[in-house]
Amino acid sequence: MPTPTLGLVTVTSTAGSAVTFLNYRLDMSNDANSNMTKIDTFATNISASITTLFSSISYLVNGTESGTNNYIATVDGFTAYTDGKLIDLVLDVTQTGTTTLNINSLGTKSLYKITSNGVATNLSSGDLVAGRANFFMYNSVGGYWLWVNGTSADQVNVATTVSTEILLGSASGIVGSGISASSLSTNDGYFLVSQLSSNLRNEKQLTAGSGIGLITDASSSKIFIHNQIISGSGMSIEISTSASTLKLNTNMVSGSGTTITTNKSGSTLAINVNASAPLSASGTNLTHNTSGVTAGTYILSSTTVDSTGHVTSASSGLIASATQTSSGSSATALVSASGLAQSNYGVKTVCIPLVTGTTTLAGGEEQYVRIPKYMNGWKLADGAASCGASNGSGSSTSGSPSFNILRSSASSMTRVSMLTNLVTIDASEFDSSTSASPMTIAALNTVFTGDKVWAITSASGTGVLNVQVSPTFRNMP
Repeated sequence: MPTPTLGLVTVTSTAGSAVTFLNYRLDMSNDANSNMTKIDTFATNISASITTLFSSISYLVNGTESGTNNYIATVDGFTAYTDGKLIDLVLDVTQTGTTTLNINSLGTKSLYKITSNGVATNLSSGDLVAGRANFFMYNSVGGYWLWVNGTSADQVNVATTVSTEILLGSASGIVGSGISASSLSTNDGYFLVSQLSSNLRNEKQLTAGSGIGLITDASSSKIFIHNQIISGSGMSIEISTSASTLKLNTNMVSGSGTTITTNKSGSTLAINVNASAPLSASGTNLTHNTSGVTAGTYILSSTTVDSTGHVTSASSGLIASATQTSSGSSATALVSASGLAQSNYGVKTVCIPLVTGTTTLAGGEEQYVRIPKYMNGWKLADGAASCGASNGSGSSTSGSPSFNILRSSASSMTRVSMLTNLVTIDASEFDSSTSASPMTIAALNTVFTGDKVWAITSASGTGVLNVQVSPTFRNMP
């Protein structure tokens, strides 16, 4: 009987004869149409179909992480990486960056995805979640597995805060996060709206002021503000809605020596100034003529100023030194506070008498003067002593009288010497200025308000009359 699937022909036997295999194979004289040829062709096609089917099946690959983002897998029947081969990959650990896969130790291959602009690139952290199947196709040209069920454009990663609501538009409608509009309205914030809503707090409605009109353009999502502005005399105002600009056209009357130029296209206003000496003008720049004065600070200067207040010449005055202040040797130098204080005008000498009349110096005499407030902080600058009577007598006939200068504070009578070498009047002399042993001042030589400065006899000599000690103080730094 016929075989419709393969088109085989049945051979029947006649009485007394046997059907041989050769007769069955050939059946007809045309070898290409024989039953065996048809069976061979069918078997060949089946083998090719099975091969094609195996090349397009998807292998289930369970990836195990062997290192960070590096996965390995063992798959039965998987013998080579071929172009277009499909795998269904399930990872045991969610990947966190660039990822690789090695199947049956055939070689490590990168896992790629397609970006939104169609470029193959490495996976991002979290693209493949543990336990979730993902389709990959092998690309033999690039030598990588390409993620075919997801691209970077499909991965929407939104960093949210408590004040963020995510709405996704889709064919099925709007999907909300469940956050109400009123919950997004903060107590201390303000919202500018064109219409008030009961779902928001603190919203402010956009309204126009007097002479202003608001026009909304829904197609371009713009709001125009039309303002009816009243211009001043000689001015005109043009409003350009399309460009959202406001032009001010003006015919301004300038002052003497001034020219005003308007540039409508550039929206500029230029003022050109014509100046006369001592000023110079260049376009809109106005400057003083050069006078030769060097920029700087002139203390106690001689200065010349023109009618515009511009300094045309200046020079600093000479400051007198302490010596010049004392001697008056300069007729033009100016006196400073420092120079005056350190000159002779900042010096005070006091006389402290120890014996007077016919009383002769016996030794141990002492007397003091008080330091006033204005001498606070002054220093001992000199010390001297003198003796003698009006008849030319009273100097020491034997021995040299000497005197010490000391100070005690306002709150203590403890006395401290202000000299390292005492004031001495040589025998037969009347003044310490001729002494062979000059006085020297100690380091502790500063006096303060209320101090007592003492003069004390250290050695008396013989027959010394009318003795006074004279300390001198100076206001020194």
